[in-house]
Amino acid sequence: MPKLPDFVTIHRLFKSKHKEIAGATIQIIDKETNEVVEEWISNEETHIVNYLVEGKEYIMKEISAPYGYEIAEEITFVMGDGIKVKMQNNPILKTLQLTKIDKETKETIKDKFTFGLYIDKKCTELIQQVDSNAKEGTVMFSDLRYGTYYVKEVSAPNGYILSEKIVKVEINEKGVFVDKKEIQEENSIYKFEFCNKKIETPKTRR
Repeated sequence: MPKLPDFVTIHRLFKSKHKEIAGATIQIIDKETNEVVEEWISNEETHIVNYLVEGKEYIMKEISAPYGYEIAEEITFVMGDGIKVKMQNNPILKTLQLTKIDKETKETIKDKFTFGLYIDKKCTELIQQVDSNAKEGTVMFSDLRYGTYYVKEVSAPNGYILSEKIVKVEINEKGVFVDKKEIQEENSIYKFEFCNKKIETPKTRR
């Protein structure tokens, strides 16, 4: 009885959740001849590649990553009887730093304050709430994926009015934008400033 063709089961996974992800262009390459034996665009289902030769080396290569993900590392495997190959992607993550400044003097306010990061414009769905680094007058939002976020002050520095301003942050393949203005990366951090106005102290008459 002739031997059935060998096959390999391909899993495309989001690394931290081991969930199948769609949108990647993937190739299986014969390592010896450098010939592309199969190419496909991943979906949310496991992909099966048929008619590979047992004992032969192949390379699994990602040509383009799913939206919002980094290109995965190549995988070299030797074909066996119905083996499984898993290729994992890491999401593209950004870090955002807010620096608190005095509205009048433009000096950094080095004090305790808190900001919230929200998914909705009305700031009802909180993603992160972060206390300031009082020594530096900054708040850091880390591990932000592609998407739209809203930043709002939760508690103000001592002696300052709590701001009602809501800052819109957009992160996509074109860059990082704060209120539609693109901000540049500096040492892997995207920085912007947020102003606060001092509480006016009433003057006493003599």
